Amino acid sequence: MKRDLDELMKERGIDALVISGTPRTSRDLLYFTGPVTISRGRLIKKPGEQPILVASSMEREEAAKSGLKIMTEQDFGLLEITRSAANLLEAGVKAFLRICEVLDVRGAVSFYGTGDIPYSHALLSAIEREGAVKVHVEAFDSILSEARMTKDNEEIDRIDSVSRRAQEVMGAVRDFLSSCSEVGGRIADPEGREVTIGRVREMIRVETEARGMVLEDPVIFSQGRDSAIPHSCGDDPAVLVPGKTIVFDYCPQETGPGYFCDITRTWCLGHVPDDVMEIYKQVLDIQLKLVDMLKVGGLCSSYDQVTNEYFDRHGHATPLKGTAKTDGYVHSLGHGIGLDVHERPRLSTFSKTEERLAPGHVFTVEPGLYYPQREIGVRIEDDIAIREDGTIVNLTALSKDILVPLR
Repeated sequence: MKRDLDELMKERGIDALVISGTPRTSRDLLYFTGPVTISRGRLIKKPGEQPILVASSMEREEAAKSGLKIMTEQDFGLLEITRSAANLLEAGVKAFLRICEVLDVRGAVSFYGTGDIPYSHALLSAIEREGAVKVHVEAFDSILSEARMTKDNEEIDRIDSVSRRAQEVMGAVRDFLSSCSEVGGRIADPEGREVTIGRVREMIRVETEARGMVLEDPVIFSQGRDSAIPHSCGDDPAVLVPGKTIVFDYCPQETGPGYFCDITRTWCLGHVPDDVMEIYKQVLDIQLKLVDMLKVGGLCSSYDQVTNEYFDRHGHATPLKGTAKTDGYVHSLGHGIGLDVHERPRLSTFSKTEERLAPGHVFTVEPGLYYPQREIGVRIEDDIAIREDGTIVNLTALSKDILVPLR
């Protein structure tokens, strides 16, 4: 949580955080600013002090909507520095050093945000050579990913709101499909028009936007063999057919941008073949068991271990035994969600950390089984939140029934 940052900075020996970019391109900047519309910005955070957002003077009022202390580039004379510099790199170095001078930034500084990789590398190398500050390099699990991993109740409420609206959309899609019928082995709407995956995807987009959400990535709505490729989005021209598994993996985001949810259901239209039902019951069984097992302090990787062992006992290939390539259980159990679809914690046996479930975690539980040659893919995914008082809540109340009856 944000309130943990000062202590985390002290623990890691970081004297300042600098985040560059825009809230739309940098989730770390968005974490502090909220969805303000600025074309560029630089946030500076020192331990024990409130963050300062440096923005263009033309965007000062929009930047002020963040609620942060705002300083403009003019306050630092950055335009004059840029004009007098020999090139873009020199301008960037001198501008940063000027900000450090005014704000008394010294010591170890950690950098985050977005930008051109070659330029960013050259910039940080040049700053390091100047010797005014020490560029502090963090591994993948940065101090900001550590802070963002735990959400306060207000953040959890926002994810819950997105999840509720997402479930309305998924319910509307299910209701539409239930109004359809089988005509010659293909699915047709009440007017007799064939229903394609692309048509369903467009319905999802419209229903999403109508509820104040956006889609950053294409929705996974895949059928048959495509449903057995975990991240296959599906073939838009393909007409829906009865009896094939449909994996509907849906992760809309608050308009802004803002927080995500991530929900998956597996459906069959009209009827469920016996071999599909057998696999589905196993995925559902372990998914329900895992949700009941969750507890504060539980080792995150242990839940994926249980999943691997369960599927292994039922004759499926698993990553843990190195037997899962394209068939069986081919991914880990879950991941954190927040301002990114995939965050910490990671519920994976291959995680290198000893992460344990804690208040503030919001994460998915999504076991699945996949058999491309048999054209069977099954995944069930719920979003789980642990509130600040340690209460564990399943945010996903959507029906897990696989059968979608036809008219």
